[in-house]
Amino acid sequence: TFAEQLTGAQSVVDDGTSRDVGLQESRDALAIEKHNLEVNFREVRQEIKALEESPSNIPSDLQRVRDEMCAALDIPRSQIAFVGELLQVRKEHAAEWAPAVERLLGGFGKDLIIDDRHHKRVAQWVDKTNIRNKLVYHPVNAAMTAAKREPKTANSIVYKLEQKQHPFSSWVYRELVDRFDYECVGSAIDLTRGDHRITAEGQIRHSRGRTEKDDRRDLRERRYWVLGFDSREKLEI
Repeated sequence: TFAEQLTGAQSVVDDGTSRDVGLQESRDALAIEKHNLEVNFREVRQEIKALEESPSNIPSDLQRVRDEMCAALDIPRSQIAFVGELLQVRKEHAAEWAPAVERLLGGFGKDLIIDDRHHKRVAQWVDKTNIRNKLVYHPVNAAMTAAKREPKTANSIVYKLEQKQHPFSSWVYRELVDRFDYECVGSAIDLTRGDHRITAEGQIRHSRGRTEKDDRRDLRERRYWVLGFDSREKLEI
């Protein structure tokens, strides 16, 4: 009948429309994926360029902030350093503990240390400048040598680190002992036996039992590591 033919024709139209919608959704999804891959590629290229031009493992966007600060205020680079440039895991501990150390110290490693003689000018420059990033900085009197407190245990993560000789080294060591004196333990069971402990898999127990493990990024993805005196190892990955 004519009604049946009309219904059949409408069904064909609807099927065609559905296919068109499906194809458009597929094209949109591919376009988004392509855009994300292009952004990721540009970021990787930028990081490689920064690693080739500088021995630092600090992300290139933070290095840019330092470069702009030094240029604007005429401050020698030797008087401004990132914490991560002054620390690295000792070779004998790197295979087992470097990933966990990066988990614990990665944020601190991106902190900037400035000679406190420049504190007021740096504060003013940061205040008026859109640095397009998050910056944490510490004004430090390089001439002061605070009394050293030793880590609490022989298995402290502090002992798995070596420091670069630098005017800020004493301050960095004090911060490590005061804030990051975590005992390296061999198992999750050992982790439960006290505060300030860390496993090689990156599970960290802080004060009052607060425990965390962040697996949003692969623990061993060295692209995101920030500690180290030389970027050549990072370029090899």
